[in-house]
Amino acid sequence: MAGVDWKEWLIIPVRRLKWRLILSFVLVTLASMMMTAWWSFIGLRLYLTHSQPEANPGEIRGELLTNLSPVIFPGLLIFLIPALLVSILFGFVTTSWLENRLTKLNSAINAWGDGNFAVRIRDDAEDEVAHLSRQLNQMAAELETTLHT
Repeated sequence: MAGVDWKEWLIIPVRRLKWRLILSFVLVTLASMMMTAWWSFIGLRLYLTHSQPEANPGEIRGELLTNLSPVIFPGLLIFLIPALLVSILFGFVTTSWLENRLTKLNSAINAWGDGNFAVRIRDDAEDEVAHLSRQLNQMAAELETTLHT
């Protein structure tokens, strides 16, 4: 890719809707895993504070980090890697489904641009894209009727 600097090259995949959606699935998964770990740490700290009222909170924090570090970090990896794989798979399946629907819309719009208003979009879903497809089909039918009269 001559003439494209490295920053541009890194941004190219993110310009595609599919990769942006997959990235959002991954980021949400990472955020939820980190929030789970954080709240678990807070809950454990509160438990230790209430079960050992004479202990200094700084000592509890240091003791927690010292004693639980060998368990927490490998445990996070054990949960994090499968969670990321599932989020990537789910993101890929979801975005592929959406991309196929948008490709059908694009093909029909291109046909209409070429003057072929007989082409219809078939989308059996009950969401915004399907609603848009039905409205575009209605518009194409009205244009076809207008052009033939």
